[in-house]
Amino acid sequence: MNASVAIARTLGIVFAIMGASVVIDRQNVSAALEKVAQGRGFLWLWSFLILTMGAVIVVMNNIWTSGLPLLVTILGWLTLLKGTLLLFFSGSAILLYRKCNKASVLIPGGIAACVLGLVLIYLGSM
Repeated sequence: MNASVAIARTLGIVFAIMGASVVIDRQNVSAALEKVAQGRGFLWLWSFLILTMGAVIVVMNNIWTSGLPLLVTILGWLTLLKGTLLLFFSGSAILLYRKCNKASVLIPGGIAACVLGLVLIYLGSM
C-alpha cells in the first residue's frame, strides 16, 4: 500500500466519522466549538495539531499527478494552510468559529465531511 492510499483511507475514516458525529450529535460539537472559541490556549494546541497533520501529509505525499495522489496532496496543503492561518490569525478564527456554530452551517458541513470521507475510503480501496 502506498502513502496516497494509506493517507486517503485514514483521512476517509476520520472525515466520515467526524462528519457523521456533527450531524448526529450537533449539540456536543457546538459546545466543543464554543470551548475552542473561549480558550486561546486550546486553539493554539488545536492549531499545532492541524499544522502537524498537514505537514506530515505534505511530506509523505507531495505528488502533483492526477487521481488520488493529487487529492491527498491538495488536502494536505489545505490542512497545512489551515493550521498556519489558525496560528497567526487566532482572533479571526475565533470569530469564524462563532459564526459557523449554527445548525445551518454545521449540518451541511458535517454531511460534506462525511461524503468526502466516504469518497476517500472508496478511492483508497480501488
